[in-house]
Amino acid sequence: MEDCVRRYNLSEYDRIWVPLPSITDPQRRGLINEAAFIFFCENHGKERKEVSANLEALLEDSFSRSARFLQLEPHHAKPVEKREVVAIAGRLDTFFQSSQSGGGALQINPEFPGCGIVGHCVGDVIRGDTLYEV
Repeated sequence: MEDCVRRYNLSEYDRIWVPLPSITDPQRRGLINEAAFIFFCENHGKERKEVSANLEALLEDSFSRSARFLQLEPHHAKPVEKREVVAIAGRLDTFFQSSQSGGGALQINPEFPGCGIVGHCVGDVIRGDTLYEV
């Protein structure tokens, strides 16, 4: 089924960018992707100068929080991994600033109350009336 689902998924979207080439260890890809989303969330809307001035600390914090979220041992990020996090976060920022993500206010980590057997949860991003799972 995996091949079938992959083919279907590839046919149902418009590619915005070419795939980001990655030379990082594939076993750390989840950590890197989660760190990139955390980095995006924490720095969206901040002045570039502010982010640049604190870049190393912000990246280390993103990796640390990502490892905790994924229940991994803390890892120090390698320079190539940090560059990949910045690139992914930049793509997220560009996408959510563009008209491709629709209109309306951007809500990061929106909370949803539970109902019945469905518990409370936190989404990734809402823009207008569209929920994005990053």
